[in-house]
Amino acid sequence: MNCTTFNLTIPFSLARTRIRNPHPTLLPFGFTSKRKRCRFSPNATSLELPLLPFSLSQVLVPSEFKTLHLYEARYLDLLEESLLQNKKFFVLFVLDPIIIGDMLQEVSFAARNGCLVFIENVERLEVGALVSIRGIGRIKIIKFVQANPYLKGVVIPVQDRVPDSVSGLSPKVMQVKEALCSLNSLEIKLKVPKEAPLQSQIADSLMWTEKELLVDCDEAFLPSLAERVSFAALQPVSGSTQSELLKLQQEKLKAMEMKDTLQRLDNSLQFVKDNISMVAAKLAIQSLEMNKPKRCRFSPNATSLELPLLPFSLSEVLVPSEFKTLHLYEARYLALLEESLLRNKKFFVHFVLDPIIIDDSLEEASFAARNGCLVFIENVERLEVGALVSIRGIGRIKIIKFVQADPYLKGVVIPVQDRVPDSGSRLNPKVMQVKEALCSLNCLEIKLKAPKEAPLQTQIANSLMWTEKDLLVDCDEAFFPSLAERVSFAALQPVSGSTQSELLKLQQEKLKAMELKDTLQRLDNSLQFVKDNISMVAAKLAIQSLEMK
Repeated sequence: MNCTTFNLTIPFSLARTRIRNPHPTLLPFGFTSKRKRCRFSPNATSLELPLLPFSLSQVLVPSEFKTLHLYEARYLDLLEESLLQNKKFFVLFVLDPIIIGDMLQEVSFAARNGCLVFIENVERLEVGALVSIRGIGRIKIIKFVQANPYLKGVVIPVQDRVPDSVSGLSPKVMQVKEALCSLNSLEIKLKVPKEAPLQSQIADSLMWTEKELLVDCDEAFLPSLAERVSFAALQPVSGSTQSELLKLQQEKLKAMEMKDTLQRLDNSLQFVKDNISMVAAKLAIQSLEMNKPKRCRFSPNATSLELPLLPFSLSEVLVPSEFKTLHLYEARYLALLEESLLRNKKFFVHFVLDPIIIDDSLEEASFAARNGCLVFIENVERLEVGALVSIRGIGRIKIIKFVQADPYLKGVVIPVQDRVPDSGSRLNPKVMQVKEALCSLNCLEIKLKAPKEAPLQTQIANSLMWTEKDLLVDCDEAFFPSLAERVSFAALQPVSGSTQSELLKLQQEKLKAMELKDTLQRLDNSLQFVKDNISMVAAKLAIQSLEMK
C-alpha cells in the first residue's frame, strides 16, 4: 500500500506577499494559467470540487491507489465536505513551480496534472485520519472559486481523443494486461519485508481496471477501459531504487499529458517490459546473494563527525558544489540551525529520505537515509518568522549511526569519495573539457529571457566558480572531494526556465552521480549532460528570437 503523510503548508512569504506574475491570468496563491487554445467544449460537463495540491513528485494517475494521512484542520474540513456534499469525490493536482526568482516571494505555480479521486475508505485516528483514495480520471481546473480554508474549483474532464478505429486498441490492451500479469508473477518472488502488503500495486490497479465503475459521477469523467489499462501499468515495483522511481514519475507525467490512447499503451507496454527485465535481473542477484556474506565497506577507523541531520524528499537531493537557500521556520529546525552555527562550525548534513517499505499502519513506514551531503552555512538572514539560510554542498557522506531523534535528527557520518584512479593523466583533460563546456552553456544561458527578479549570476556559474576556490573551512580534509570530483558535480545545475521533464532529467543525473565512485565516468556523464543542455538552450534561444519578432 502506498501511504503518504501529507502536510502542505503555504510558505510564509506566499501567505503575506502578493505574487508578481508575468502571465495574464492570475490564480490564488500564485497559481498561473498560460493562454493556450481551448481543448474543451464550452458546454463540457463541469463539477465544483475541493482541491488538494501535491508536489511534482507525487502526481497521481487514474487507477492508482494511495493512502493519505490528513491531520491539518483545513484538510480535515476538505475531507468532511467530500464525504458529505461531494459523493466522496475531490481533486488531487500537482503544483508545478514555473518561475523562481532569487527571493521566496517570487515563486509562481501552475496547477497541472489534475486527477479526480474517489474516497474508498477513511480510518479515523487520534490525530487526523488515514484516507484511502483511488484515481478515477484526468481533469482540468478551469476556475478557482475558494481559497480558504482550502482550495475549491470548477473542473472539467480530460479524456483521450476518440480514435478513427478502435480495432488496434483491443489487441494492445491484451498485450499490456498480459505483460502486467507476467511482471506481477515475477514481483511476488522478490524478497520483501514481512510487513509488505500481499497484493502488489500493479495487481491492485489491474484488478480495478476490470471492475465496473460503480461511482455516482457523470460518465464524461470516467475514462475508457483502454485508457484505464494504459495508466494501470504505471505503478511502482516493490523495492524500486531512486532512479527507477524517478523514471516512473517521468512516465506518469508524460502519460498525463498525452491524448493518444494507442501511443500511451505502446509506451506503457515498453515500460512494463523494461520492468520485467529489471525484476528478472534482481531475482538473479537475489538468488546469488542469499548465501553470500556481505563485506564491510567502511574502515572502523574512518574519520567521522557527529552532526545535525536535515531530511529532504527524493526530489530535493543536493550535490557537492550546489548552492541552495532554505526557509527554516519550525522551532526544531531553528534549533538545528543554532547548534550548527554555535557548536558545529557552520556544518550540518542534508540527506534524502527514500521510502522503501510502506505498510498498512503509518508506524511501519520505512525509509532509507541516502545521498547525504555535508553542507556549509554561507549566510543567514533572520526574518520575522524563521530565517533564510544559504547553504553550499561540500562533499558526500554516509550516515552510519543515529544518535538523536528529538527535537531534530543527529547522527555520526563518514566521508564518501571516489576511488583513487590508477593514473590522473586522463582526468585533467576531461576536467578542462567539462569546464569549457560549462562556460559555453553559461554564455548561452545568460541570453535567455528571464524575469527581472532572477539573479544575475546563473547557478552554473556560481557552482563552477566555487570549484576553483580554496576550501577555507574548518573541517577534516577527508570530507573534501578532489577538484575533478567537484567539477563533475558542478555540471549538475538547473538551467533558467527548465521544463518539468528537464528538471526530472537533472534529478536523475544527480542521483546517479551521487552513487558513482568513478570520477572519470562521472565527468563523461556530466560532459554529455552539459552538451545536451547547450543544444536545448540554443533551440530555446532560436524560438525566443522568432517570438520577439
